[in-house]
Amino acid sequence: MDANGFGSTNIIAYDHNWDQSGQYPVQVLGQATSQFTGAAFHCYAGNVGQQGEFIKAFPSKEVYLTECTGMFNNSWWDSIKWWMDSL
Repeated sequence: MDANGFGSTNIIAYDHNWDQSGQYPVQVLGQATSQFTGAAFHCYAGNVGQQGEFIKAFPSKEVYLTECTGMFNNSWWDSIKWWMDSL
């Protein structure tokens, strides 16, 4: 990528749910730490605390929340409270 003018492009090793954050992205970065900027997570499975496994393994890497939408409870207000507590 460097030779083709993409040297400043950031590559993330993962873009999926919190429940797997201590597994695949940790394995990938463990094999090619310098090749990745970090990892990205979605809110659909697991909880935000689980991304701590990734952060503990790679504290200097970036962490992104790239997707989280929809209602998590029965009402709009319950969803807003979930967002405030969870994100």
